[in-house]
Formats: sequence, C-alpha cells, structure tokens
Amino acid sequence: MEEFGQIEAAYRNLQKKGKRPNFLFIGGGLSDVSQFDAFALYAKDIGIKLSGVLYDGSAQDSSNRFSEEHVLGIEPDEYELVHRINESGDRIGFLPALREMVQGCFITLPSRLRTIDGLRLEDLGEVEDVFFLIRPKCGFIPSYALRFLAKVEQDKVIHVMLEEGIGSYLMTSRDWWFLGVDRELDPLTRVLKSAVLHALWPIKKRQQSGISRRITSISYTLFGEGALFRKNAIPCHYFERALEDMGTQRGVPILDFSNTVIIATTRFADFKAADFEIDCLSIVISILQEHGYRVILRPHPAEKMLEHYEELSVEMDPNMDVSLETQIAASRVLPVAILGFMSSSQLIASAVWDVPAISVAYTLDEKWAEMMRENSAIRLFDREIRDAESVFSDYVLFPRGVQELMDAIASLS
Repeated sequence: MEEFGQIEAAYRNLQKKGKRPNFLFIGGGLSDVSQFDAFALYAKDIGIKLSGVLYDGSAQDSSNRFSEEHVLGIEPDEYELVHRINESGDRIGFLPALREMVQGCFITLPSRLRTIDGLRLEDLGEVEDVFFLIRPKCGFIPSYALRFLAKVEQDKVIHVMLEEGIGSYLMTSRDWWFLGVDRELDPLTRVLKSAVLHALWPIKKRQQSGISRRITSISYTLFGEGALFRKNAIPCHYFERALEDMGTQRGVPILDFSNTVIIATTRFADFKAADFEIDCLSIVISILQEHGYRVILRPHPAEKMLEHYEELSVEMDPNMDVSLETQIAASRVLPVAILGFMSSSQLIASAVWDVPAISVAYTLDEKWAEMMRENSAIRLFDREIRDAESVFSDYVLFPRGVQELMDAIASLS
C-alpha cells in the first residue's frame, strides 16, 4: 500500500474509535520523532489535545526507525503509527520515486483551506478547528501529504516546521531536491533523475509558492533567523525536556562522559568520499588521544555500512537505537566536546547544553579543495559548512588545517 493509502487508513481507524484527528506527522527516524515529541509536550502544556497519524518514512531495515515507545506527549489511543512499506525493501525504487516527483507537481489543495494571519508560536493554543501538518522543515511537502490534506475535515491547516539540524537554516528546498541526484550511485539513474528534476523544477517551485499562500507555516526550530542565529527558548526547553523524558522512559543508563570527546560522523560513503573521511578522522583521533581524551565514534544514525570505521583505533558507540542527544540528556557528566564535519548533534549539543563543538571539515583543506573540483555533492556540502560558519560561529569552531585544529583541541583543556 502506498504512503497515501496507509495514512488514510490510519486516519479512518481513529475516526472509527470516535476521535477527530487533528494532525499528520511525517518523519524519517529517531531525530525527527524527538522533535515531534518536543512539540507534542508544548502543545499539551498550552491546552492542545493532539490526535492523529504518525508516519515514519525510514527504510524497513533501518535501525533509525521509531516505534510507539519513542512517542511522548500523546496517549496511546490518540494516534496511529504507520511505517513505510515498499516492494524494493530498504530504498525507494527509481520508478516509484519518479512517480512521486511527477505526481507531486500536479496536486493542488482544496480552495477551502484558509490561512491564519500573524500567527505566533505562543498563540497556537487560541486557534480552534485546525489541522496540523507536522514535519521537518527541509524540502517540499510530499505529494501524498497534499493528497491527504484534501481529505481532512478542518478548513484551517497549520504547517509546523520542525528542526532538522543545520539543513533547516542553510539549505533551500531546491538543494534538498537535487541532493537526491548527487547521492544516486547508479550513473544511468542519476542522469535520468537529474533530467526529470530539472524539467519539473519550475512547476514545483510555482506549486510550492501557491501552497505557502494557503497554509499557515510556523517554525518550531531551535534557532531563529537573523544576522547571527539565536536560540528559540520554547523549542530548546521542550526539546531538552523531551530527551530527558525519553531517557527515563526507555531506561537509558546514566552515562559518564568525563574526559570524553565524541566524534559524530557524516555519511561520506553517500558522497563517494569514505576514504577521505577515514584519513581525516585518523588525524583527529590521534590528536585527541595525544591529549589523553577518551574518544567515542558515533556513526550517523542512517549509516548502514560501518565496516570502514573498523580500521580506526577508537571506541565505537554501540547504542545506535538511542539518539546521541538522548544519551547526553541522561548523562551524569557532559562530554568535553563533540567533533564532526558538521553534524546536527554538534549544533544541538552546543545550543542546549553548551557543549563545545568543533568542525573538522577543513583539517585536510587541500584534499577537500581537490574533492570539491570533482564532486558536486562535496561542493554542496562545502557551501553548507561555509554558510553554517557565517551564522553559527557562536556555537561551532571552524579551524583550518591541522595546526588550527590542534590549537582548538588544546583550548578544550
């Protein structure tokens, strides 16, 4: 059954139970549901009773999938949880992906949907008869979500845009759409998908502009925009609370991160640059160990192939079913720092707990420059890192070269 059919069936099940569903959450794993939990706890505190459908788009064999035990702030009988199912197993097939792109460009919302002018986060509790579309801020609204919104009873829709790391602030919808091309491994599929995306882009852009005029969008993100991004008090508070509650509910052991530096990896295998990642991390780990730190390697939640990390002489975090942020929230002593190329965990830990964060992207700066000339995905990633440096310099250090990295690590003592 396709996404729309799954979601609609879950929605009808709630109605049969006598509920009046008022939200659809679309997520892609543990980090997304943690942000949803933070919003749900806030909604509960301001008198909004949520009832609805949670859709997890994680791959079937992914350790990043969430389940009922990860859902906080909503009673079990008030929601239906739906997991993505597709015939190709762990990834969406080429033809279904193209069908989604094409279909999404020609779906329009019913004219009855109305916007709410001047809505603030603090005013949500005063709005009646509203349906919430809750999803990560990045990318376009999926076509199956638009089809579903045409079915809901409420005539006002609020699009709650959740935190999704640095991409929430630095990448455009177009960037996210075309990043899928850069990560495509099969050359023929990559060419075909690129052609389709470029052909559909003008239509998609116009359609999204029309949607934005008919749905009220509100950000529930950790940072607000400005010359330098500043923390948003409400989302930061409730995100920390959600992580603490999750740790308690799941019995996460209270960890001691004293004298410990965590390295959060990026999915460089997707960029065809795994060898570069290993070369860079070998240097980083060596410097940290020379300073006497315990080093823990934390693979990206969506990373499936971990074998290439085995050559690194470092402890690997075995608790991949628990988010790094949840571990930090439950820790007795906070880590000394979190290092990585540019991980969302770094930004979150710095914003919520004041844990120092250091980007290691430019440790091998000459090699990085060489890869940018050859790899479009690395060029996009580099732009993202440079944009992050321009707005998040209060939260993350960006040393250039090995010597500056050594100086940054030395300053942690």
